[in-house]
Amino acid sequence: MLTLPADDPRLVARFTELLLDAPSRDLRGGFSLARDLGSAAAPVLLAMTTGEKSNMRRRMSVFAAAVLAEGPVGDERTLGFLDDRSPMQDRLCANLLMALGPMRSRPQSDFWARALGRNLKEPVPVLLVAALLASSRFPGAGAACSPALLRVEDPGVVAAALFAGAPASDPVVQSHLRQRSLDHASLVQRAWLLRAILDRRDGVIASEALLRAQQLLLAPGESNASLREAAALTLGLGGAAKIEVSSRPDWKLLQLLAADPRSASAIRSWLPASPQPLYEPAWPRLGVAYALSREPSTIIAERAAWSAAPSVRRHVAIALAMRLCAESGSEPVLASLPDTPEWAFVRWASGEPFPDGVASPDPVLQQAAAMAREDRLPRDAARALFEDALWRWGSHPGLGLRDAQHDLVRDLLISGSLPGNRYAIGLPDHLRYLPAGLGDENDFFGIAVEAWEFLRTPTLPMPDECRLQ
Repeated sequence: MLTLPADDPRLVARFTELLLDAPSRDLRGGFSLARDLGSAAAPVLLAMTTGEKSNMRRRMSVFAAAVLAEGPVGDERTLGFLDDRSPMQDRLCANLLMALGPMRSRPQSDFWARALGRNLKEPVPVLLVAALLASSRFPGAGAACSPALLRVEDPGVVAAALFAGAPASDPVVQSHLRQRSLDHASLVQRAWLLRAILDRRDGVIASEALLRAQQLLLAPGESNASLREAAALTLGLGGAAKIEVSSRPDWKLLQLLAADPRSASAIRSWLPASPQPLYEPAWPRLGVAYALSREPSTIIAERAAWSAAPSVRRHVAIALAMRLCAESGSEPVLASLPDTPEWAFVRWASGEPFPDGVASPDPVLQQAAAMAREDRLPRDAARALFEDALWRWGSHPGLGLRDAQHDLVRDLLISGSLPGNRYAIGLPDHLRYLPAGLGDENDFFGIAVEAWEFLRTPTLPMPDECRLQ
């Protein structure tokens, strides 16, 4: 991928080529370039946005890239761009991308006036849903939403309000939570569970949410697959993975039930050292769960079993090294593990010198190896670096929370609530949830799909709410 300095005169031409011009248009390439260049590229992209006054597809393409370039640190400038003259599509893009970002540590002043603009008193449902989802990222923003905006029974608005912690009507919410057969009730139930996760303190999730999760884990039918996954994640992150099923669950549920070391330890019998053939799509993440569920001595003793699968080796080794970095006085690891360069970090974390001649295929770990060899790598920095590596590799337990939130945003704004229809846009309304104002003729749909898929790949920095507690 071509990268250019933000002040290079070729930058506008490159963004035009990637974001606007057919047949060279490559939204993901443009998004990637914008994110790589960062906030220095945002003024260029915002100027391009202003220049596109009538073609909404072109305007949204460059504005979405501008928001990605700004990142969370540029929220103030992004929201400041949304003055009363900005079209609704600008707000849809900004709210969507903020909703897909990490939790912010600071409140955002005047969030609702900026997120809704001149639509503040009577926003169309799709914009209200998008703004509610975005407000979930800012402390206190959801609770500051005017109750007058939420006097509707639209399931998307109710679900988004619950996820945001907004003051939704309790009778309406309870009707959705009680009736599993109610159309799109699972959207509301998923949002309620995810809010309970975000509200946890010191790893403790409210007992009411854990009890409901136990019940919803057994919800039957393919249409409730996402609901079962949200329930499993709630139990997993709550450290209460005591599930009432007769056999080991499928790999999707199992990796969510093991999303916290406490829960992984509770279900260790379902996390054997030898990877299960039917669970191959989740081998790396289940391997990390295995490494978090046993004593280090057990993992070392069983290394022949888990290292038999090449796709698992480095994940377990780095997870073990991460654990050893947090411990003091551990026994030196003298055992070897051929064909696994990352095992050198296990031995180093146990107190052994870092060996010469070890070359990791991961460039970040290769730099860390050089520092460890020269005794310049602090243990706390190494632990964070190892956790970041698991995130980049797609095996970190915290990805379950990130993915569940992204999926809720997708189902409320992009694809509807019927599983198995990948961004389907031709289904009758009674078969899917579709906010009023969003249809296949709306250019936002295609750009939202591209942005959602672009952000699906884990990148650093890792959201704080996804780090191991």
